[in-house]
Amino acid sequence: MKINIHEESRNIIDQLSRNPQIREYVDTNWEIPRVFAGTGQIRLIILGQDPTVTNKESRENMVQVLNLDKEAGALYKYLDGICKSLDLNLKENIYATNVIKNFFTDSPTEIAKTAGIHVLKEAAPFWLPLLQQEIDQLPNVPIIALGEPVLNVLVRNGSQSMRDYWGFTENWQAGHLKGFTKIEAENSAIHRMIFPMVHQPSQGILFYKCVRSLYLNYIKNSISRYEFDFERE
Repeated sequence: MKINIHEESRNIIDQLSRNPQIREYVDTNWEIPRVFAGTGQIRLIILGQDPTVTNKESRENMVQVLNLDKEAGALYKYLDGICKSLDLNLKENIYATNVIKNFFTDSPTEIAKTAGIHVLKEAAPFWLPLLQQEIDQLPNVPIIALGEPVLNVLVRNGSQSMRDYWGFTENWQAGHLKGFTKIEAENSAIHRMIFPMVHQPSQGILFYKCVRSLYLNYIKNSISRYEFDFERE
């Protein structure tokens, strides 16, 4: 049964706006961005963190998840590059959604710094059941998650550090890397295998910049073994 993401989200945001732990940090002024669904066979799910942008005035322009309606934008180009590295077509093969779908009054990182409240963790129990329903409609489709903060929500057991999945060692510049890994389904809050992917703001960090192509190749080789049985309605 197809779910109505917007209707379900309104109910969840209403609950969050009454939750004493985080209600003052929930920005209810904007509609949640639309999910992105490619026009062809869905072969990859991309999970964003949340739609919040620091500039509040620009939030009204955030109408689709990860700004995938803006082909000239830097984030679109970044994700398009990832898709091409995986031999996928962003416009055809991608389903993108946010783990946490509501806006916050400020970035979750800034709220944690100033108020000591980890709003992603507080909001996650409200949103994860809906996310589970979303991805259950796309069985056997591999998943990548953008950015380290969202790992705090998605990882039940195991490391929540991006660089651990990317094989970081202190001697990585000498070519000494651990084996690349992923979040196994049994360690995932959504019971699915997840490949942690560095988000656009962190792509310039030297380690990620140097290892990015290798990790993408690891993802490519891993997902080439998937069997896709999803049929579009």
